[in-house]
Parts: sequence; structure tokens; C-alpha cells
Amino acid sequence: MSGDGGAVKTQQTVRVDVRGTWKPYRMTYEVIKALRELETGSVVEVITKDDKGIVKDIGTWCEATGHEFLGSQPQGEADVRSLIRKGSRRGATGG
Repeated sequence: MSGDGGAVKTQQTVRVDVRGTWKPYRMTYEVIKALRELETGSVVEVITKDDKGIVKDIGTWCEATGHEFLGSQPQGEADVRSLIRKGSRRGATGG
């Protein structure tokens, strides 16, 4: 159980929209925050500006932290949708 009124965490998909920043550390912080609230196997959907560097960084970060990068695809004309599955490795929140 979490500290949010007794709600039970379940596998789910959560959207993190970081189009408002070009700062990779801010994007990473928002993803880590979302992952901490999720059970292993849950998915974080990350919406970013269309930037190949950020997409590559997401994949590298997932590899380093024990999460699974499920891929990216264009979302509209200027954005990218990337999916990350939370890994089961201890400390796999990346924090």
C-alpha cells in the first residue's frame, strides 16, 4: 500500500508529458517520479518534443537502470511518444 489514502498499486500505464522542457534532467526526474509510484511491469508513456537525442537518451537510461524501453513513435507533427516498462531490479527507479 502507498501513502495515498490506502490505494493499492497495480500494473498500469501512466502518461508523463515533458514537452514543456528541453532539459534532459527535468524529463528524467519526471519519469523517475512516475516510476516510483508504479508496480513492476507497469508502463510509463513519455511525451516529448521531437528530438532524436532525447529518444536515444531514454533508451540508454532504461538500459542503465533496469527498465525496458518499448520504443518510440511520432505523436502528431512535433512530438514523440515513448514507452518504458518498469523493471524489477532493485533500485530500478533510476533514483
